[in-house]
Amino acid sequence: MVIYGKIPYLSITYKNMRVKTTQEQTFADSFINIPNSKLDIINKIIDWRIIAKELELAPIKTDYSAVSLFKALLIGTWHNLSDKKLADSLGRDLVFIKFCEFSISGNKPDATTLLRFRDKLVKHNLFDQLLSNINTMLEAHQLKLSNGK
Repeated sequence: MVIYGKIPYLSITYKNMRVKTTQEQTFADSFINIPNSKLDIINKIIDWRIIAKELELAPIKTDYSAVSLFKALLIGTWHNLSDKKLADSLGRDLVFIKFCEFSISGNKPDATTLLRFRDKLVKHNLFDQLLSNINTMLEAHQLKLSNGK
């Protein structure tokens, strides 16, 4: 039986709805061989412990690792991606997923999460400071990033 006409919209309210955001490697991750990239070199050069300590200074609550979200923002900056395009890329680009330390089968941040995280970093005067620290670490190894290259 086929019914034609408008389907009434349902109004559903969820209380305390949160997305499960575990970043632990899963069974699926063990079967994927992600090729090495320039991001692997950058990942080794940057002392992420320093970045993590600086991120801890700001009272930023997030369901994801703050370092992982910051790495995602770096990718967006280096590749000139909007938050929407960055979120889409994090859902399908294995090299980006590996760099940000997300699980292949796990949830990834959406555009709104990335935007809010960046806004909080800016509000606490951390975004430019963190970018400067990243650039200093890269320059110490005679590296400079330009448009994702």
